[in-house]
Amino acid sequence: MYKIIFILLILVIPFMLLAQSNRINVPDDFTKIQDAINSSVDGDTILVAPGTYYENVNFRGKNVLVSSYYLFDEDASFINTTTIDGSKPKFPDSASVVLFLSDEKNSAILQGFTITGGKGSRVLDHDISQIVRSGGGIIIDHASPTIRHNIIANNNATNSSGFAGGGGIAAHRSSAIISNNIIYKNNAEDGGGVILGHSGVLCRNNVIAYNTTTPTNFGGGGVFIHGVQGKFINNTVAYNSSKKGGGLATHDGDNPTVNIENCIIYGNTTGSSNTQITGPGTFNITNTNIEGGWAGDGNVDENPLFMKNTPLILQDGSPCIDKGDTSTASHDWEDPDNPGFPLLPALGTLRNDMGAYGGNHFKSMPFTDLVSAIEDENGTIPDKYVLNQNYPNPFNPSTTISYFLSKPVTTSLKVYNILGKEVKALVNGYQMGGKHTIVFDARNLASGVYYYKLQAGSFSHTRKMILIR
Repeated sequence: MYKIIFILLILVIPFMLLAQSNRINVPDDFTKIQDAINSSVDGDTILVAPGTYYENVNFRGKNVLVSSYYLFDEDASFINTTTIDGSKPKFPDSASVVLFLSDEKNSAILQGFTITGGKGSRVLDHDISQIVRSGGGIIIDHASPTIRHNIIANNNATNSSGFAGGGGIAAHRSSAIISNNIIYKNNAEDGGGVILGHSGVLCRNNVIAYNTTTPTNFGGGGVFIHGVQGKFINNTVAYNSSKKGGGLATHDGDNPTVNIENCIIYGNTTGSSNTQITGPGTFNITNTNIEGGWAGDGNVDENPLFMKNTPLILQDGSPCIDKGDTSTASHDWEDPDNPGFPLLPALGTLRNDMGAYGGNHFKSMPFTDLVSAIEDENGTIPDKYVLNQNYPNPFNPSTTISYFLSKPVTTSLKVYNILGKEVKALVNGYQMGGKHTIVFDARNLASGVYYYKLQAGSFSHTRKMILIR
């Protein structure tokens, strides 16, 4: 009896938490995310099922949580399977995928989506008193939402008759929190990945990679900044390109103060050069790996050694491991299954790693195979083992488990119930290095929580999955 009660509690706790506020389900209650937002009140949760939604979503001043099923157990696989596609706007002047234009607060949260197909929106730039097109994927103007755990890709912000910027995200006069996102393959005239204008934005644990700008006088392949700024912490800005400032550029007419900590700024190209940062301003940069070097405490200039075919995850031997801030408050997230060691993909000790997978806020980044297009062509095969989260999760009756072996090794992959009793041996023998995938069929098992454990030589890692009938 106690076992049954325990299992039921584990399954229903997420729903009990949601019950504290009104929950609106898409597509069950409304087929459109926008209709759900229109009917919501501050504090509501809008839960979006996997699928592709062709919409341009405006929060309209609602301080609500809009999330994919990532909300349950922080399963990053839902980020890749729940898409908001803004390529079919009803109004061409409001063609950003998601819009925050009405003084939304940090409690207005967008979480767990792939954001794609946006063309940007026409807004008034108060600094130059002109109408500009901004924010291909997400436009934030005089608002301060929270944007976290999203893939923001293949958006575009260009303007044939004026300025345009922020291919992935544009934040103007904002104190937004932008964290744990992968922002890649976006394009704009300025700020191919992100544009930050007169903002106090906290930009933390983001991968900003392979973004581009069209030829302009400004630039910023990865990030373009003008005016007063907030903080830029534990981000990886790599392989972006621009005519000016491949990694980061500041506006010639401003003298911003730019605060950068524990970041990697590498492999960005500026025309035919590899200039990483361009423009005027006061740059407070510490514990950061910048190609070409930069004066500042703890800064280095070395190849960060990214793993191939991953969203710029560090491999063993990287000079960025354990090179971030030494303070306990900024330590890497600890692995609950291996106390004293960081949660993968952080490596080394608990000291902050440079880049997007370091520090204590990277947990549940979409760092597995969700974005196969991000690849360091100069990387090498990783000298490590990785056990990925199963997908789908929760599941019924089968789910897929994948893992990576850096070399041939005797391997076991076993499934256990919540009492620690082995219920299925999926793999038990010698395997070659590389990626491996196996389907776990649980049709003869009862609903509940199960654990799967990978043992490869001395490496051991365990993850949780949920079977729901």
